[in-house]
Amino acid sequence: MKDWASWVANAKFENDAQRAGAMNAIGDQDARASADSVSYLKMQSVLRMVILKVMYENNIDVFVNPEQTTPPYKLGGPGEPEVNDRPTISCCTAFTALLGGPEMDIPAGYTQIVYDQTYALTPDKKDYIEVTGEVESRLPYPMPISMMFWSAPGSDSAVIKAASAYEAATHHRVPPAAFGPLPASVSQLGSK
Repeated sequence: MKDWASWVANAKFENDAQRAGAMNAIGDQDARASADSVSYLKMQSVLRMVILKVMYENNIDVFVNPEQTTPPYKLGGPGEPEVNDRPTISCCTAFTALLGGPEMDIPAGYTQIVYDQTYALTPDKKDYIEVTGEVESRLPYPMPISMMFWSAPGSDSAVIKAASAYEAATHHRVPPAAFGPLPASVSQLGSK
């Protein structure tokens, strides 16, 4: 590959929309956003100002929300479908990436409930799509779920303190059999 055009010529796309977008970008000489389009940097700046204002006005140091509440899916398999309002990822994953603020995911317990995921052939018989499973099953071994701690840019220490305090208070982290518990010197760092 020597340039974008050669990459596009050899790439495999999941759908025609991805292929069309990549092909349309071949002729672009100026990577900057056009004046009438949405600028990522502008969106990020406005989002940061809004979050900082909300935090300041409401005396908030850190936000906390469930991050992963379903068992991790098998690599190469379909993702866990959303059933009974159990999303597969946090509401804030893309949001915190755009914000550029610190984020930590901490063990929050375990779940054994899964819905068997399946694939179905699309009506045009050219692709497979994930289909929401309807049969509740139980895993033989519980899988971890996590809690997300996040804040505005520059608030790394507040996120670390809050997440560490939660982990120390709940003891949700269970060491894998092959690794054993954390050494006392490491596990006590969060309690100081």
